[in-house]
Amino acid sequence: MDVAFQIGGMFSFEVYAVGVLGTNFKNVKILAIFDQDTAESQGLDTRAMHAQVYPSLPATTPNNPGRYNYIKILMPSGEKQILGLAWIIGSTIAVVNRGKWIVELDNLGSDRENDILKALSANNLPVTSISFQ
Repeated sequence: MDVAFQIGGMFSFEVYAVGVLGTNFKNVKILAIFDQDTAESQGLDTRAMHAQVYPSLPATTPNNPGRYNYIKILMPSGEKQILGLAWIIGSTIAVVNRGKWIVELDNLGSDRENDILKALSANNLPVTSISFQ
């Protein structure tokens, strides 16, 4: 993997078996990193999931769910999920740095507030405050 996961960190990534695992792994928080036994104790049937996911994995992936680690993630929706690290496409892992953006727009009239809010909303960018000077 290109980026090492850190507990408490925010990441986005893609997985190999999207038909089984889904596609929405954007802005997820890493809650834990553990072995197969712990994944099993947390409710994941690692053997069954490995059997479903394995046909989509690279040929170099061990055909043994005990040979790789697992992560527990918190999705933006609040849902928790456990994934095998081998199921994640390493080259797609990106660290998500959350913070505040401050945007200034010059030479616009005060009547443009709705246009600005619509443009940001259309791109799923929530506005926490807007002011005109």
